[in-house]
Amino acid sequence: MIKEFEASHGTVADMWADHHAGKETSMNPLGMVEALVSAMQYSDEVAGADSPAGGKLADFATNLRKCTHAAMAQGQGTRDLLGPSGLTTEQFIDVVADRMVGGDGSSVSPPTVSVAHEDVEVTPALQKMFDDLDADSNGSIDIQEFALGLKRLNIVPKDFGF
Repeated sequence: MIKEFEASHGTVADMWADHHAGKETSMNPLGMVEALVSAMQYSDEVAGADSPAGGKLADFATNLRKCTHAAMAQGQGTRDLLGPSGLTTEQFIDVVADRMVGGDGSSVSPPTVSVAHEDVEVTPALQKMFDDLDADSNGSIDIQEFALGLKRLNIVPKDFGF
């Protein structure tokens, strides 16, 4: 049987049958998204700047990749990767769609903080980490909270030249 040689999370054919039977499915979307994104970017490149899309397809594809990777990195992945706490395929698609488009149809960008000529994306994971380090919940991290956070994270400043 072909499925003996397919990935351990199951076969697309099995999931398609489950989907048609009204069952929830959970398929690792990363390979498919990467292939789709690359195809869209190439299509836009071949069409050239004078095409009706005028480079917008490549921008959309790049945003799709960014939003997909961010969702996975922030624990909003599918069950085949995260176990029972993960999302179904349909839920994952909704999460990525919400990240890509706001209610008014405009692109949604995560907030950024300017730090020494660089932008740092303030993701929900980064905010959670800050809130966790801010033990007294006053909106700032003092030296004690910082030191305790480094200890909890097993970070030894001297290992980094400090």
